[in-house]
Amino acid sequence: MTFQEQLQAAQRRLKRVQAALAKTLLFEEGKSRDLAYEQSFDFAYEAEKLTLLARDLPACSGHPEAKKMLDALLENVIQEWLGHANISITMDVYGHMDLRDKSAPPAQ
Repeated sequence: MTFQEQLQAAQRRLKRVQAALAKTLLFEEGKSRDLAYEQSFDFAYEAEKLTLLARDLPACSGHPEAKKMLDALLENVIQEWLGHANISITMDVYGHMDLRDKSAPPAQ
């Protein structure tokens, strides 16, 4: 996918995120808490898909520093997910892995 195509896909996904959020807010304002709760999952799904597109966007730009910058972003995201106090803990445990490779075996 080209950089332009990636931008267009992100724009379409952003519209879906906005629509899902608006629907969730309408249910909440209408005091339909159960419907708002259910709709919030659609919002979360659409927002996560947008996040994934956004994370991939720098790599599609063709910028020579894109891989290095994307790796640094992934390291920080994984550090936060795992709850490590600093990046050195994350890298000591997982630094041998390609953080973008979902098939990599877990650390021993």
